[in-house]
Amino acid sequence: MFRNRFNLRKVVAIAICLAGVATFSGCDKEENPIENPNNPPTEDPVVINGVRWAKRNVGTKNTFVPSVESYGNYYTWDEAVNACPSGWRLPTVSEIERLLDTSKVRTEWTNINGVNGRIFTDRISGNNIFLPAAGWNFEGKLSNLGKEGNYWTGMEIDNSSAYFFPFDNEFDKWYYLHHGDFSYGCLRNAANSMRCVQATNALGAMSKNLKY
Repeated sequence: MFRNRFNLRKVVAIAICLAGVATFSGCDKEENPIENPNNPPTEDPVVINGVRWAKRNVGTKNTFVPSVESYGNYYTWDEAVNACPSGWRLPTVSEIERLLDTSKVRTEWTNINGVNGRIFTDRISGNNIFLPAAGWNFEGKLSNLGKEGNYWTGMEIDNSSAYFFPFDNEFDKWYYLHHGDFSYGCLRNAANSMRCVQATNALGAMSKNLKY
């Protein structure tokens, strides 16, 4: 399944992000977000498999876009870690893994108001979020708009790369968990989309603010 990610049709488009690929097994899997927990969230979260997700992408810094299908702005990783609105932060790798847990969350490629993307639905509550397939931007060149989504996590790999969450319409063919580990990295100077999570978990406890 993993090798399907590298078919010829996609190699050129994802080369920049996959230049930073690393396996997650050698890294700390504890919750370790960069966050600003002292300010309240600016909108109600959507709880999916225990994680409180924002309904919309980030537009200009510290601002959510007006609608769920809006692409939002593109941020390098170093910009993204400080761009979520007050009370929100980038998701951890563990939180992405919870979104990808198909026993708790179902997903499908869909179109909302002419915008392609992927919807994730909690199997118990029915709560869902839509992630637009906004493509990605590198050195001012936008690629794969409407074909692929690339979203930052708050976890860096090294000085040049960080973990991100990629998807397209072939989700079931190239699942993101490779031998049980989240294993996608992207160059930090590539510009991807942002979907934030609330700085408190679903039980109301504050997430730990650990150093990377």
